[in-house]
Amino acid sequence: MSIFCSGTMPSGIYCLNKGKVKIHIYGSIKEHIIRFVMPGHLFGLGTIFTNHFYCCATAIEDSTVCKINKEDFLSILNGYPNLSLELMTVLGQHVEYSNNKIISIAEKSVRERLAEGLLSVYNTFYDEFPVSNADISDKAITLSREDIANFINTSTESVIRTLSELKNEGYIIIKGRSIFLKNIKGLMKIAGINVESMTY
Repeated sequence: MSIFCSGTMPSGIYCLNKGKVKIHIYGSIKEHIIRFVMPGHLFGLGTIFTNHFYCCATAIEDSTVCKINKEDFLSILNGYPNLSLELMTVLGQHVEYSNNKIISIAEKSVRERLAEGLLSVYNTFYDEFPVSNADISDKAITLSREDIANFINTSTESVIRTLSELKNEGYIIIKGRSIFLKNIKGLMKIAGINVESMTY
């Protein structure tokens, strides 16, 4: 379900109460997913400073979204300066995340980007990693293979092939559409990242 899309006039910002939302743009050839939104987080914040949406937001499962009128939100910011500072921090994190993603797309292989993408998605939706020695997640990533491909900027076929390789090498478990992270430290090593670099 489309929540908003680029080029349309914004009338407010949004908060995800339940479900999953992708923030994405359409290029001349394909869709590109910028990031995913977890429950409790605001999105559409860039419209506070512009008069149009620069991207699209689409629910990728049954979701509950609330809308906050732009004027009401600005009034709240005026009344609570500390909230304005928090907002600037969040927007800064979004810029940093996007910059890191650009570097990843430009410099990393599909295998490295897929490992990084799986970790990023897991961290976004569950906000934690297992700390046991077994290092196996009990929560699944249930994105479509196409969405994963559009998130890491590759083809769906490359995602399917590389997922199979990671499964055979013991890094992940695949059950139907669900992906479970089996060796998180190993995936981090492949991706060349740490947890802090995946904040958004």
